[in-house]
Order: sequence, then C-alpha cells, then structure tokens
Amino acid sequence: MDKILISVIGGHKADQRTAELALEAGKIIAGFGAILICGGLTGVMEYAAKGAKEAGGQTVGILPGKSKNDAN
Repeated sequence: MDKILISVIGGHKADQRTAELALEAGKIIAGFGAILICGGLTGVMEYAAKGAKEAGGQTVGILPGKSKNDAN
C-alpha cells in the first residue's frame, strides 16, 4: 500500500501557540502513518517535523539551498 503524503506549510517564525499547534499537527500526521512533507528550516515547519519525529513518523524537508546541514 502506498503511503499518504501530507504537507504542512507555514511561516518561518512561530509564536508559542502556533508552535504548539504545528507540533501537534506533526504528531497527528505521524499517528496516521502518513509522511510529513514540509520546509526543512525554522518556524512552523520545524515544529511540525519535530512533532512527527517525536511520534515515530517519517518526514521530508524541502530546503531552499544545497546544504543538508541547514535542515531542522
């Protein structure tokens, strides 16, 4: 069976409430067994990826540059 891919897009800055929501969204996405696709840097994308990883999920980060070291 193919995996479901779900994208999260958001600002590069996140206040506490937004960060909490993004973290929870990542956990929910991972909980459904879906792969999270998002930007690989800061803000909403960072927190969504963190949530997915904490829940044992798989993530794909899309970076604006060429260095993997920039990823969250």
